[in-house]
Amino acid sequence: MIFPFRTVDGALTLRDHPEEGGWVHVLAPSDEEKEYLIQEHGIPRDCIEEALDPDALARARKLDGSLSIVLLCSRSGAEQSVPFVTQPLGIVLREKMIVTICSRDPELIFDLLLEDAYAVPTYERHRFCLMILLQNARIFKVHLGEIRERGVLDEEVLTRALTGTGLIDLLDGERSLAYFVSALGSNQEMVEALRSSRYLEPEDRDLLEDVVHRNRESLTVANTTAKLHNDLIGGFTSLVSLNLNNLVRTLTEITIALSVPAIIGALWGMEVSLPLKEHSLAFWVILSLMGVLAVATFVIIRAGELLDPARHRR
Repeated sequence: MIFPFRTVDGALTLRDHPEEGGWVHVLAPSDEEKEYLIQEHGIPRDCIEEALDPDALARARKLDGSLSIVLLCSRSGAEQSVPFVTQPLGIVLREKMIVTICSRDPELIFDLLLEDAYAVPTYERHRFCLMILLQNARIFKVHLGEIRERGVLDEEVLTRALTGTGLIDLLDGERSLAYFVSALGSNQEMVEALRSSRYLEPEDRDLLEDVVHRNRESLTVANTTAKLHNDLIGGFTSLVSLNLNNLVRTLTEITIALSVPAIIGALWGMEVSLPLKEHSLAFWVILSLMGVLAVATFVIIRAGELLDPARHRR
């Protein structure tokens, strides 16, 4: 699908066909649409294929007279059971228009449509392109904040955790962080290449420096969040293991404590002459004795820490 836009009276407006000084957004193009872009607007075939390749890396280069940029963006990863994934977005700067190409619309595109690319007109091609890069770095940072919030688990829940449900959620977040670190690192190399090249106009250098700084900042946040996530996963795993060990130890103490009255009950069940056999309150006396011995055995084991591994290591 091809969506042509152009800034008219300061607002981003959908047009009937691509116009000079406009922005053309291409979403999951068909073979016919690809040929139309190649034949009618001179978009290099390689630019289209790179933008639709899910394994593409960020890059910037001159190709057939066009500045071709592949930018890695983040979007929801619900279909892959992870918070976020990354995907390429192709940006082609032609002489009279700017073209973006992707297989699925990332959040970045919706932000551009809703916020009118921060009032940068589409006919200022280089500044419009740089605003896309700047907005992309901002969205990465927002999504990193959401992942960080997902990883902040309630302390009481952590303390009582006995299953790996929370661990699975953290691992999903770690997968997204791995995508982010890789994508932001690739984007950083691309914007550094742009800075060292002469692809952009000199008056756009300040905005390009903002892009470099914002992307580097997002990469630092991603690396820090990934490290904290790894530490949290390690602590969470140890905590679950500790809670399970404590549960098993408590069950063992209860089992040992119940074995004493079980022995007494077995002895008094023998078909031989036993004390209290003819006593009218024999049942209640024996039951009370069993209860007292069970409680006393449990208290002795617990107070003496007889099943505590740390006691045996000393």
